[in-house]
Amino acid sequence: MPNANGELITRFQMSYHVQELCAEHGILVEFTANAPATGYHAVRSPRKIRIRPTKNTGWYVSALHEIGHIIGKHQTNSDDQKAQEFWAWVWAKKNALTWTDTAERIMWEAMNSYGISRDSVSESNLTLIDILQAPELEDA
Repeated sequence: MPNANGELITRFQMSYHVQELCAEHGILVEFTANAPATGYHAVRSPRKIRIRPTKNTGWYVSALHEIGHIIGKHQTNSDDQKAQEFWAWVWAKKNALTWTDTAERIMWEAMNSYGISRDSVSESNLTLIDILQAPELEDA
């Protein structure tokens, strides 16, 4: 999968990236071989995620999404579930080594399952693209 510079990102690099982020942020990883989409899970305390091994772009971005639930913005119990899901995807997209059409499709399918559509994504009437490009969200 090519990154923004056109460089090929391998499955090994994606897998290593997930492991590196988890090690850096003290996140325990539980792997499951055949989890359905609902098998992915994140717990903030203790810091733990359940993911599939990173063998393709879809599983990679799903793993990043779960990491986003641990270290991303708007992930407290006082934030509603739609906000948590949205901001975990913002974190995943901003921190991915590569973002493909498959990654985009998976993100929107997941957000749609929570009632978040492209048309409904807004914060002060901003689109997801505006939010992702906002300089104040560099640490999202």
